[in-house]
Amino acid sequence: MPLNILHLSDIHFMHQVDGTVHDLDFDVRNELILDVAEVVERGGAIDVIFITGDVAFAGKEQDYQVARTWLEKLCLKTGCNEENVWVVPGNHDVDRSEIKPMVSYLHDRIQEASCEEIDSTISSLILNDSTAANVLASPMSEYKKFAEAYGCVPVEANLSWTSAIELDQGYFLKLVGINSALVSNPKDDETERQLVIGQAQLDVPRERGVLCASLCHHPMNWIKDSAKISSKLNARTSLQFYGHVHDQAVTVEGSSLIVQAGALQPDRREEPWYPSYNVLTLEVVDSGGEHELSVCVTPRIWSKKHCFAADTREDESEVRSFLLNIDPQISLAAATPEDEQESVEPESSNVPYLEAKIVTSTMRQLIYAFVRLPFPQQVQLAAQLGLLEESDAGVEGIELFKRIMTRADERGKVAELKAGLGG
Repeated sequence: MPLNILHLSDIHFMHQVDGTVHDLDFDVRNELILDVAEVVERGGAIDVIFITGDVAFAGKEQDYQVARTWLEKLCLKTGCNEENVWVVPGNHDVDRSEIKPMVSYLHDRIQEASCEEIDSTISSLILNDSTAANVLASPMSEYKKFAEAYGCVPVEANLSWTSAIELDQGYFLKLVGINSALVSNPKDDETERQLVIGQAQLDVPRERGVLCASLCHHPMNWIKDSAKISSKLNARTSLQFYGHVHDQAVTVEGSSLIVQAGALQPDRREEPWYPSYNVLTLEVVDSGGEHELSVCVTPRIWSKKHCFAADTREDESEVRSFLLNIDPQISLAAATPEDEQESVEPESSNVPYLEAKIVTSTMRQLIYAFVRLPFPQQVQLAAQLGLLEESDAGVEGIELFKRIMTRADERGKVAELKAGLGG
């Protein structure tokens, strides 16, 4: 079955204006829901939603409360399960009021490193120092709480996360969520102070039957170490999703399709002012005994009629179609009889601890249901099942769920935990 993706970016939710007459973008968000509903009627329900950064405007808790409420409505109208949302942070997801002197010091140490020293600097300051990693992540603490419900919190040193979605023909799409806002602060500049990613975020080893897609807020022209990063992404990913630059674009680099969403809610002072978003349909097809990835991109843009319409500025067709080659080293069409007897699932080391191979898995639903519960209810449920221990003091969110789920599995109480979460 084809996979339908809704790609949004730069929504910039502001709790201060939500629900008031000053929320001028309410109409844009409402029109998007109406427009996606029409697209869904033609091409089927949305399976997954990708948001490539700047969910909030200022990284505040209330901004994410507004975002979550709207996403629930969007999922309902598009047929997408609420847990099937994937997000990465943008510069507006950084709470700049929380950039304290120690945070600024770490920012400067990493950003000022030469391109040859960036990876070793990140390793010494973050990967090998949990205290420094937590300090660096502190301005995105509210974003992290928001992203936890969607399973999009990095598992190590607040860098990238990975996930997996089932495709057709026996393939999986491995998602890699990249944090390009690692050293973001008010000094960000495309030329004078570029941002940094580091190769440690690129978890894209070649695996038979596994295609890769990356999600990142900042495009490569904003990244200081872009030469190394883009080279590997172009070689190892089938799809790259970006935000930040408030204009749509779809280009091909090698066998990788680069998709720029534009902004759903750009600043109204920008000229031209073009809210936009994308819908993509992915399907692995058999072409003469070889497998290729078929990608249909439907770019939508705000029109003079005050509604969304097809973006035909670059191409007269409403849908842009691409056939991407699949590396013979990972293609199942090229598999030998011995290979076919082997599992084509991603190796456990490359899939997060609680991430099932299928996006609509019960486990992902449970993560979403648990993290959405108020903390007192999380504790009450775990205590009732005898799954809480003294060592859990101070542990919250997805980390607490990991511990509880592990004990439930060990003690034969998974069914009871699922029932308690409505699963």
